[in-house]
Amino acid sequence: MENHEKPYRTILPVDDISRVMYEYNKKSENSNLEYLDNKANGLNDLVKEDEKITADEIHSVEHQIAEREKIKQSNIRFLEEQRQKLEGFMNTTECFTYNASGIINAVRSKLTTQLVQVDLKKGEEYVNTFRDIQRLEEQKRKLLAEETADQGWLQ
Repeated sequence: MENHEKPYRTILPVDDISRVMYEYNKKSENSNLEYLDNKANGLNDLVKEDEKITADEIHSVEHQIAEREKIKQSNIRFLEEQRQKLEGFMNTTECFTYNASGIINAVRSKLTTQLVQVDLKKGEEYVNTFRDIQRLEEQKRKLLAEETADQGWLQ
């Protein structure tokens, strides 16, 4: 004998359907929110990493500026020592000027020339240091502008 009965279907009351749809939508929203939250966290991590790189670059430029100043001080100190030695030699040769020998005059002339060269090198050192620091300061300003632009973009 054949069974001609209709297949059994579960019919849920309206309240149950609403509850099921609510749970489905809630899960769907949560998964979308989790997805967006993960994307936002990834973006935040990327921005934080970029900020860290920029801050490290700024720190590196500041370190380079400080190092250039130290090099300048060292070079100027060396040139000052050379100047003092030359002046000492010149003072020593003054004792012999009464014996107006041509050799003494040639030595004094050479010492005076070297003294002028030392002063010129000191001037060059100041100028080179100034140029180097200006270049580094410009690099630092660009990095700070980039950092400020990034922060403005995030807000």
